[in-house]
Amino acid sequence: MHKGNHSHLFFFIIQIIFILFCTASNDARTFHAEGSDLFMGVGPKEMALGGAASAGTNTIYSVYWNPAGLAELKTNSWVISRQFQSDLDSNLNAFNFLGISFLSPWLNIGGLKSTIAFSFIPRIYAKSSGAFSEDDIESVFLRFLLPSFPSNFDGDLSSKTKDYRLTWAVTPKVDPTWSFGFTVSRIECGSTFCGVEAEDDEVTMYSANAAAVAVNMGGKYFCTDDVTFGFNIKDLDTTLDTELKKVSKDSLEEDISFHKISFPRDVTIGVQWRYSQSLYYSLDIQSIYGDYGGYVMDIGLIRAGLEYRAQEFPLIYRFGMIVPRKIEIEGLGRDPFPGFAVPTLGLGWMSKYMDVDVVFYVHPLMSLSRKTLYPSLDLDFKYNF
Repeated sequence: MHKGNHSHLFFFIIQIIFILFCTASNDARTFHAEGSDLFMGVGPKEMALGGAASAGTNTIYSVYWNPAGLAELKTNSWVISRQFQSDLDSNLNAFNFLGISFLSPWLNIGGLKSTIAFSFIPRIYAKSSGAFSEDDIESVFLRFLLPSFPSNFDGDLSSKTKDYRLTWAVTPKVDPTWSFGFTVSRIECGSTFCGVEAEDDEVTMYSANAAAVAVNMGGKYFCTDDVTFGFNIKDLDTTLDTELKKVSKDSLEEDISFHKISFPRDVTIGVQWRYSQSLYYSLDIQSIYGDYGGYVMDIGLIRAGLEYRAQEFPLIYRFGMIVPRKIEIEGLGRDPFPGFAVPTLGLGWMSKYMDVDVVFYVHPLMSLSRKTLYPSLDLDFKYNF
């Protein structure tokens, strides 16, 4: 097949998937959530590998999966990524990743090559309306997202968590056998709710604003030309300073409280094996543990991916799987998120100055909410300069 035919096939597949997505929900009760913290992460390339990217990531998305991978960039680049879910009119954000990276010769010291990147990541955007009870998966998720939120409620809620990130990565200029990256993030959270709690019929307004500084780090070891090991540690010591306001419509009394909410630790180790010039395998083991707003969590995920790079054509085929080892969150009053396995499928198209990647997957949280498979798609455009 000719090179041009492969390009036409790539864009034809994307068009077919978009057509399949054009469905609408008629439920009076609505719920929608998206963002990097919902197990899937960011970046169609890495997501298509099931997130098994700590050892293999070498794009600007390294700022999320392993900042050390940023050191492998050969050019400056910028990228924008967008998520599309089944209800196209319900998407909460114009993009789910925005970033730019620069080779930084002015920071090259001690024989090290430096790269820096600036990025914006919507970590969680959530919106709901209607009545939810304690055992509804939506209520479970929103109580985990917003500690102190009532378990039974009827009203309108909106919540956004944003991450502004600066990343620096280094690797030896000559015969690099390792790389290391460091990230500092400014996290901002804002949530509002207007409605009634089940405990009383009084209309109440909640508003919460929080901010934190987060530190992430990661490294790679190039064991051989074919085998690479990687690690990534997120939220080393992250605490949200939160202001919560509660106002009753009838009494108009404002109750203000302040909370410190620690983030759980997120540790991933992984390996990538180049089986041949065309075939790559990757495997990550991820553990998320610790306290978050009074909830003690212990989550373990296995991420696996396979990438096939056609040598004569610019197309790359990717397959992945996310499998939970365990999901335990104490304090929510029920099994929080039933076990799920998420398959992923992706395509990549490369040219000299622009890359396009797409991933198709089943959204885990939205599938649990809708009680049916909920397809989602992430698409990005990268420009190298």
